[in-house]
Amino acid sequence: MERYLGAYALCVRDGAVLLARQAPDAVDGGRWTLPGGGVLPGEHPDDAVLRELREETGLAGTRGGVVAVFSHVFEWTPERPWPPVHFVGLVYDVTTGAGELVHEVDNTTDCCAWAPLSEVRTWPLVALAEFAVEQLTDPQRQRDRAQ
Repeated sequence: MERYLGAYALCVRDGAVLLARQAPDAVDGGRWTLPGGGVLPGEHPDDAVLRELREETGLAGTRGGVVAVFSHVFEWTPERPWPPVHFVGLVYDVTTGAGELVHEVDNTTDCCAWAPLSEVRTWPLVALAEFAVEQLTDPQRQRDRAQ
């Protein structure tokens, strides 16, 4: 079974969370995820999350700590015809400065947007993004983030 390590930015600003849409030919094409992606060989995840944020959104960020770890084994299915993979995603608290979003071209994502927290659950989200949104709505996690 393959293994995948990713680093993802959980950016919340003005009542919205920053998301990136999977490109049509990517796994989960058309669904929304957190900005982020694979950690390159020899790269520290702390650096990967900020690199991926800039690549997918054009925004610079300030990294906080890891707020959650997403771990899931994705099996082969007719709807997901790829080899099984153990996917581990480190979800970082990241603050972004002001700036215009820039959509990534010719990569695994094709668009980025701020999703209002009041509506984000209606967006087609990948499992990682669903998990991250749950972290935002968990009362204990909200208290922890405020401290």
